[in-house]
Amino acid sequence: MVDSKVGSRLKAQLSKFSLELSEGLPRPSRKFVQQMLYGIQASQDVKLSSIARSLQEKIPLIKTEDRLSRNLAEEELEIHLAERVTRLGSRRVGYDTVLSLDLSDVRKEYARKMEYLDRVWDGSTGEVHAGYWLCEVTAVEVRSSEIVPLYQKLYSSEAPDYGGENLQLLGGGGLGGPLAGWGGAWGWGRRGGAARPPRAVARALAAPPRRALPVAARSPEALARPGIERCRCPK
Repeated sequence: MVDSKVGSRLKAQLSKFSLELSEGLPRPSRKFVQQMLYGIQASQDVKLSSIARSLQEKIPLIKTEDRLSRNLAEEELEIHLAERVTRLGSRRVGYDTVLSLDLSDVRKEYARKMEYLDRVWDGSTGEVHAGYWLCEVTAVEVRSSEIVPLYQKLYSSEAPDYGGENLQLLGGGGLGGPLAGWGGAWGWGRRGGAARPPRAVARALAAPPRRALPVAARSPEALARPGIERCRCPK
């Protein structure tokens, strides 16, 4: 009885989150988002075959996989969901929230057939490996262990629409869009030991008309979060 109530409550919470995340999408896309969220939770896996199996549809499994795969390939869906995640997460960003910018990489050293595999520098090992570049923004409260994901993007210099790092980081509603100039305390991870983010990115994060980053206005505790360095963005 208790398990049934817990299951019903979790399902209701998942449905509510799915509706908020997919707001503005056509009905088939909203259904896809809900099925993906449910499938990942039910199967505890992100492989399409596992997600499709957890849906238990009365059609051949390969048909379900094909449908999910087609929906995943929709570029407009990816852009919409990324913007919604940022908008929903922004409600929990306050004046003293630390916004951690991680310009890092994802190693795929055993991959052979993934699209546009790049050569990335792994700063922790000092080696070059196959993989993708990563841009990620996470909100962290100083006096809490809770984190809020705001933005994440993988990109490759081998992709035909690459156009340079600045375009990847600042274009398409990323750091140059709803995240630019936010009032939290910006910090960044050190990609390959670099002491500063790219200058164009630093300027975008401090862009007017939103409040730029006042270095002296923070409490010492707000700047002492492990693994985060204070972003002194250029004027």
